[in-house]
Amino acid sequence: VGNMIIEKVTLLNWRSHKETTLDFSEGTNVFVGIMGSGKSSVFDSICYGFYGRFPKSDRKEVKITDVIRFGEKKSGVKIWFSANNKRYLVIREIGTNVAELYEVEGENRK
Repeated sequence: VGNMIIEKVTLLNWRSHKETTLDFSEGTNVFVGIMGSGKSSVFDSICYGFYGRFPKSDRKEVKITDVIRFGEKKSGVKIWFSANNKRYLVIREIGTNVAELYEVEGENRK
């Protein structure tokens, strides 16, 4: 297995993030912000996108549904990444139980 590189992450109604898209660069990416600004939420959403869970939910500190933004019915994450010279998109939602993985070629998904 070659390197896996996260290219972009979109959070929808995930805690303080109504709709946030983050583009990642090759190498090290750093998150800087005041306490409560949503840095940990980004990491939780990436874990959830790939594994359907995240450390705080595993430790029973929060329920999965606790990350849904107040007043909304669902939450989700989209992660674009590359591995083994192919591009992929994972989509996972809370509230609808959507879990999808696509291979991406240009603008097309399969």
